[in-house]
Amino acid sequence: MKPIIEVKSDGPKAALKSNAQERTSNRQTFKVIRNDSRGEAAAKEMVKRITQSLVDSPEKVNVTVIHSKHLSVFEVSVGKGEAGQVIGRQGRTIAAMRKLLGAMAKKYDRRMVLEILD
Repeated sequence: MKPIIEVKSDGPKAALKSNAQERTSNRQTFKVIRNDSRGEAAAKEMVKRITQSLVDSPEKVNVTVIHSKHLSVFEVSVGKGEAGQVIGRQGRTIAAMRKLLGAMAKKYDRRMVLEILD
């Protein structure tokens, strides 16, 4: 009678080794993101992606960063008439984005401000 499940000769050690390689590759990717000491690159990418998902014309979204010693100002410019989509009803959407940016700022011991330009 043949066994239903076949076990490969590599055994569980090979599986552990492949998992370790995956963790190493994940760690390297994380280091690339955290390489920026102020966290501006990751925060800029986050703000840009969220803003692009909210507006009708994502190709017109532009995020510029003005930074000083302990402060980074993110200026977001969108297409004409689309600022309201980013701000949201009673400013709830922009408030949520500012909360996320504040959490990132706390991680890097900085102050980050988000502004919408018309």
